[in-house]
Amino acid sequence: MIITEAFIPLALARRRTLGVHELPLAVIPHPLGGLPPERVQERADAAVEQIIHALTAPVGQLVAEEQQRGPRAPGNAHGR
Repeated sequence: MIITEAFIPLALARRRTLGVHELPLAVIPHPLGGLPPERVQERADAAVEQIIHALTAPVGQLVAEEQQRGPRAPGNAHGR
């Protein structure tokens, strides 16, 4: 699931509701609205690594990584 930081709580709740606790999250900085297209493109480009990792890493590894650091956008040490 690709989301911005502001939607982390909603995405976590949705995963629980759907019973897919291991569904990886690709988290990008918020907001996107109001940004010029080139800034949105920069954020999309930055998310590519997360998406590739989510598609290629073993599920157990993804779950362990999220448990260790929590869901957050790259460069955001605090998460949400």
